[in-house]
Amino acid sequence: MKIAEELIRKQIADRVWHDIMKLNVQEFVVAAEGKAISILGKIQGILAENSDDFDKIEKIVLLFEENGLDFCGCHDFS
Repeated sequence: MKIAEELIRKQIADRVWHDIMKLNVQEFVVAAEGKAISILGKIQGILAENSDDFDKIEKIVLLFEENGLDFCGCHDFS
């Protein structure tokens, strides 16, 4: 059952996150924040391009994939 699996995954992820946050991970947080700002800058650049919306979305999805980020598969046309 997909809903049960999703709930289990969330509980596991929450538990792992809770355990990680007990550690001194400030350097990881700083790195992640820097990476997030960089990605947002790239997205801003993509949105400023003079191209159609589909091309912009495609580039943003590829940017997410390149950085190991989940885009929820809502753009999967394959």
